[in-house]
Amino acid sequence: MSILLSQGAEGKIFIGEFLSKKCVVKERFVKKYRIKELDQKLTKNRMLNESKNIARASKLGINVPTLYFVDLIERKIYMEYLENSCQLKVILQAIYSQNDITQYNSLIDKISNDLGNMISNLHSGDLVHGDLTPSNIILKIKEDTNSELLNNAKEIILQNKNYDYMYLIDFGLSSVALSTTSGIEDKAVDLYVLKRAIISSNPKSEELFEKAMDIYQKKCKNGKEIIERYKKVEMRGRKKLCFG
Repeated sequence: MSILLSQGAEGKIFIGEFLSKKCVVKERFVKKYRIKELDQKLTKNRMLNESKNIARASKLGINVPTLYFVDLIERKIYMEYLENSCQLKVILQAIYSQNDITQYNSLIDKISNDLGNMISNLHSGDLVHGDLTPSNIILKIKEDTNSELLNNAKEIILQNKNYDYMYLIDFGLSSVALSTTSGIEDKAVDLYVLKRAIISSNPKSEELFEKAMDIYQKKCKNGKEIIERYKKVEMRGRKKLCFG
């Protein structure tokens, strides 16, 4: 069984099997324009870095897919397939496409709270995601949820205005902050990327982000300094958009 989920310049992600169990497989492409030995070394380092940072995130109390196996020869990482789940991006698009979003106030509050706490835990542990977007944040419901819509997590979440777990995925661009100074800048960029991605679904969703940041600032190590740096990063981003 092999079902392609996504494909980019660096590799592809598909549904496969590991020891007869359904899983997600992330495969990195061979870069033929590179010297073979260099390509092998770079790919190995990146795969090991990604795997180690998935483990680090788990130790920080963040929900991440279970890592099954890292095949450095075949350039594949085998991970848990998250049943009954959907991207936060999909949920935000559905919520903010409604004329009346007040019906989802409780769900918005839960997302804000979980998001603020998750990123706070990540950054307090000096881990930078590198691609912090709603596409890489997954909302999951319990597999024993009693519903005719069990195979449609999006509809269950919207119907019940609730979900059970928030997961963070894709640590391919993640890094460990080597110093407080560089770490604050990198974490601020994480927040800036997240905000731009969230409000792209709808400008009204900025309120959700700001609520998450209130929690983040209170709970994250150096949270105040990171938020101040984030505002400067955002200002630079606005100037770039205005003046090119």
